[in-house]
Amino acid sequence: MFDHRGVFAFTIELWDLPTEAGIKDRKFIEWYRDHPHEEDLQILKWADEQIGEQAYVPGMNLTIPSWEKWN
Repeated sequence: MFDHRGVFAFTIELWDLPTEAGIKDRKFIEWYRDHPHEEDLQILKWADEQIGEQAYVPGMNLTIPSWEKWN
C-alpha cells in the first residue's frame, strides 16, 4: 500500500485456523471457497473452548445514515 498511496498498513498474521480446530486433509485455498457447514461448527466449538464467550458475538442491526440515501 505504501508503494501505491504512501500509506503504511499493518495486517494480522495469517495462521491456519481450520488446522488448529482439528480439520485435516484439505486443500488450503479450495477449503476457503467451499467446505461443509459442520466444519464451521467445529471451528466455532474450538473458538468457544479457546476464547470462551468472547469468541462469538451475536449479529446486530445497524443504521448508517449516509447509506439511507442509496436505498
